[in-house]
Amino acid sequence: MDPFKYNRLPSVMIAILARDASDLLPNSLACVAKLNYDKRRIALWVATDTNTDQTQEILQQWKKQVQVDYHQVHIITVANHSLAIERSKQWTPSRYKHLLQLRQLALETALKSWADYLFFVEADNFLTETDTLLELIQSNRTIIAPMLIESKYSYYSNFWCGVDQQGYYRRTPDYLPTLKRERKGILPVTMIHSTFLIDLNRKSIDQFAFYPPHPSYQGPMDDLLIFAYNAKIADSEVFCLKLNTLSQVILQLSYCYVLKKKQQSRAYVINLRRRQERRQYMEALAREICLDVEFFDAIDGRQLTKEKLTELGVSVLPGYLDPYHQRKGFGITGSTVDISDWIFYVLIGRSNTEKLAVFLVIISSGKRLERLNIIQFNYASTLILEDDVKLNADFRQQLYQIMQEIESLSLSWDIIYIGRKKLRSEAEVPVKGANYLIWPDYSYWTLGYLISASGAQKLIASQPLANMMAIDEYLPIMYDRHPREDWKKYFPVRDLIAISAEPLLIEPAFYLADQDYVSDTEDSSQVTMNQHSEL
Repeated sequence: MDPFKYNRLPSVMIAILARDASDLLPNSLACVAKLNYDKRRIALWVATDTNTDQTQEILQQWKKQVQVDYHQVHIITVANHSLAIERSKQWTPSRYKHLLQLRQLALETALKSWADYLFFVEADNFLTETDTLLELIQSNRTIIAPMLIESKYSYYSNFWCGVDQQGYYRRTPDYLPTLKRERKGILPVTMIHSTFLIDLNRKSIDQFAFYPPHPSYQGPMDDLLIFAYNAKIADSEVFCLKLNTLSQVILQLSYCYVLKKKQQSRAYVINLRRRQERRQYMEALAREICLDVEFFDAIDGRQLTKEKLTELGVSVLPGYLDPYHQRKGFGITGSTVDISDWIFYVLIGRSNTEKLAVFLVIISSGKRLERLNIIQFNYASTLILEDDVKLNADFRQQLYQIMQEIESLSLSWDIIYIGRKKLRSEAEVPVKGANYLIWPDYSYWTLGYLISASGAQKLIASQPLANMMAIDEYLPIMYDRHPREDWKKYFPVRDLIAISAEPLLIEPAFYLADQDYVSDTEDSSQVTMNQHSEL
């Protein structure tokens, strides 16, 4: 059937679900307004609930501005007491159920209004191609989605080409060629989500519902899995992906946006002020993946003095050796001056800046780092990144999945590694019930991790300044997976709860053998106190 054989365009109800989306709605709604389609043939239906930001106010103001242009603009506010109570949760069965019920309500509303098509558009999806709606209708499919991508470097999209036995995402050989548009035309896929069009004139839609799940469904309460299963049971012509539209952008929620509804959360990149090339690299990377970060000036060894270390009450752990060069006192020796207090990796006048700065972020109780004090501001979760890391293409999606699993499994945690060097991987076991989490054993590197306020409290309580060592060694001691019993005895309370992403999300931008490898810590010579004063 040609939907355009009559003089008037088919009628469309555009359904938007918006919750705590005040940062996204202005751009998202602007994209909807720019769609190349007669607005008089469009009814806008928006559902919102339990907001803690200005979403409701933005929607009401927007309605006043656009309602004269569209056939109808309807905003419903859904009160949900249980969701309001569990606001600290990310995705629970009750929240999946609520989402499916809202989609079902949109479907029933569209059918009762005799709309020809129902077009779901998520608030974090920006439709940059104005002919999207027209081309989807012209494709003449039951359920179809435009291909949405995060960026030209990202592997994240709104479709799956394969699923595992449980119905969850599985990477297949078809995925990347499809994502890169090497496969042309309209292709069947196993899953679509976020933004898609349903042809309500198809007979199979009479048997389709978002909720409840079909009686034969045996899987978990998950909106994507139930959507796919119910559509398959209804024998709908579903999951056909429209590929000949121009690239569009799906804006995944950034780390800070995802967690900002909890107690305060932050993301920081630790950077030496004189390493501007690294800052520029991380700034460009953060912009590319839409990651909201703040830069924090690392402590530079050239600015440290023995008096400052004495003021902080710093002394090296007895028997500690620099793990790289096996040097006492963090590699600092000298015959002219006793500098046993001089620890912080003062190598050619430079400190182990990333490790030291991150460490002091944790242990500072004021003084120089008060603006980043996790405990003082009671940050629920703080993301710390070094300035020479490489992020996976779907970093934010993976980070979101990790936090989603943490919440859904109700896991207590103090620190979550997202980048590390595994030293005893054979001793590591998966977190029960999780797909992306593992209990870490002895590890090295602190490329990136999340730390909670409770974790910071535990690390401070151990008084690490009195027995200073590299943070690579200190953290495994605190979660009691370090092989050195003689070092562990100085920290009798070792109850830090550590979890690691699996697979890891980040890795070093350069390794030791790489041509562009530069280190401010390892590849440097020792200096005496006198030499340091001359730098």
